[in-house]
Amino acid sequence: MPRMLDVSQDVRAEIGDDEADRLLVGDDTPGSYDCTSCRTPGDSDQERTSTVLFIGDETAVLAFAHATCIPSQVVKVA
Repeated sequence: MPRMLDVSQDVRAEIGDDEADRLLVGDDTPGSYDCTSCRTPGDSDQERTSTVLFIGDETAVLAFAHATCIPSQVVKVA
């Protein structure tokens, strides 16, 4: 079953279409997560979930958040 996942164009541009499509169909996506914004539990099977990609100089981390907390986006970190 597809997850209720939002992948912004900026996130898609960074991770590529193949990875974004895998996320949208539920591959590589956790059902439950701790929201990267409010830190409370979320469930991408039950509620809209945003992908948040944190990008540093040498690494990138994909996190998940309630769509009501923060939109899908790329966050550059130092």
